[in-house]
Amino acid sequence: MENCYFLETTYGPTNHVVEKSYDDFQNFNNQLRSCYPALVPKDFPSVNKKKGISPVSVIELGKALVLWLTRVVESPKLSFTPEVIFFLFGQHRELVPLNWTKFKVNVKPKVDCMGYLFQLKLKGAWKRRYFVLNKGILSKYLQPTQPKPIATYDLTDAKAEQLQDSMA
Repeated sequence: MENCYFLETTYGPTNHVVEKSYDDFQNFNNQLRSCYPALVPKDFPSVNKKKGISPVSVIELGKALVLWLTRVVESPKLSFTPEVIFFLFGQHRELVPLNWTKFKVNVKPKVDCMGYLFQLKLKGAWKRRYFVLNKGILSKYLQPTQPKPIATYDLTDAKAEQLQDSMA
């Protein structure tokens, strides 16, 4: 599962969403550490990329990134630095809030849908499995804590058809 997120910033009625990967967050953390070593929160969440990351871990990592980024934004000496402004808003400098106290940040995994489904096996038994749908690829996991899917299905060219109800 890829570590992509939607970074959503809200200030009053203004809402801004950008797409960021975990690597983007990590590079941002490294950039802040090189420019402002004493000011950057030390609790940046780390990931072992060699092991892979499970769907549940992607969600937990998103929550940890929100906590870390909130601490960055709440720091009076960091919040208006060019690095923070660019990371949050890119070229949209007009969105920068005048007061950070009402500013909210959220990080959501960039997936279309995730959750449990029941799959009919060849022997007629129903098995509960965890699935993640992302960009037309359906990934199947035994458990949401599993780092790698046991199967993937390409649904990009799939079409849904409504079946006639045979009971009517």
